[in-house]
Amino acid sequence: MAACCTRALFFGEEVDQPGFEAGDGAVVLCAACAGTCAGFRASGASGVPAPVRPRGAASPFECGCASLGACLFESRLGEAMGSDATRALLRKRRVEGSPRRQKMRQRIAGYLAGAERQHAPGAIEQARHALPMADLLAAVPPGVMGDADAFAEALLRAVLRWFKKEFFAWVDTLPCPTCGGPTAHAPGGGAPTEEDMRHGARRVEIHACTADACEGAARFPRYNDPVKLLETRRGRCGEWANCFTLIAAALGYDARICYDWTDHVWTEVWLSGPPSGAGLGAVSGRWVHMDSCENAFDRPRMYEKGWGKRLSYVVAVSPDFGAVDVSRRYVLNYADTLTRRTECSEADLHSICVELQEAARHRLVGAHDERRAEEVAQRHRADTASLDADHAGALTGAAAEEGGEQARQSGSLAWRAARGELG
Repeated sequence: MAACCTRALFFGEEVDQPGFEAGDGAVVLCAACAGTCAGFRASGASGVPAPVRPRGAASPFECGCASLGACLFESRLGEAMGSDATRALLRKRRVEGSPRRQKMRQRIAGYLAGAERQHAPGAIEQARHALPMADLLAAVPPGVMGDADAFAEALLRAVLRWFKKEFFAWVDTLPCPTCGGPTAHAPGGGAPTEEDMRHGARRVEIHACTADACEGAARFPRYNDPVKLLETRRGRCGEWANCFTLIAAALGYDARICYDWTDHVWTEVWLSGPPSGAGLGAVSGRWVHMDSCENAFDRPRMYEKGWGKRLSYVVAVSPDFGAVDVSRRYVLNYADTLTRRTECSEADLHSICVELQEAARHRLVGAHDERRAEEVAQRHRADTASLDADHAGALTGAAAEEGGEQARQSGSLAWRAARGELG
């Protein structure tokens, strides 16, 4: 089986991907094989499923077959795959995909569709009008004005502070619109109006007044439209990250929104600087974590180390970059994290991300923006090298940083305690 795994070309360049291993590790697989034939032992004789898991960063090969959706060397698999019925089943699995793969793809594609709004030209224009540029520039230390990279970082830090302290507001519950008193969540919520739906709010919370003599209640539509959020300027982590990602994009940064399966959302922004990994040539810079709810800049291990979360999946999405599994950047022990990643196979998740990245590339090339397509490809390669380094560090324990991280600050104490995010 391992003989089918080799290096392939895609768009005229070598495409690297993680390696996988089956059974006791004696069989080394590419992602395409891991997603199709790795459910059976290498001999194909017994048909007994063999465990499949990602290999470490130092895989003995990198294969590009998964980028094409199938193994380029399928004809070599006949003897290793066993019966015709087994081969037919595997072909069917590859074409149709497992239900779990379909569910995962639908979820990530939904996130990506939402991210389109954060980068729409009209939204970018409205966000620029909302920015107090004179105040933001005044907050940048004058000593960085001659260094473009240092200025870009300093401005972003200023925007992050402004967004947290002045622009956006956290909502636990809204005050009663009748008496101004405290409210509590009403079970079931309310039905969204046509106006709510137009701005992406499929869910509406009802916050009912807690005073005995008052029957007031506040509606809180959970808007997904970042332009609408420029107007309302309130919400929880989803609204915060949605709006902040739009603002970062409006300032000209490459920004993408990160979805954490344990119910949090934040932003990553590309900042130029030292190369992200060895052998990357002219590629310099990296994706930097930013949590607007916490005014947190480049603190990716905050969630596990400070909040006490046990992360599983973290996926970053944007129109130009597609989808990227960035979980390794945010976890302290990736081997332990893998035990919680049970929603689909690692091979399926990888192939979904590659598929969405290639779809984004096709759109750029179709729009005759080859320069941007190449820039995106270079940054993908730099990001892969960075994530591989994070992965290796997590496996060896080197990722356990010195110093502490604060527990979560945003949200009421009771709400944070109920979520287990007090550290």
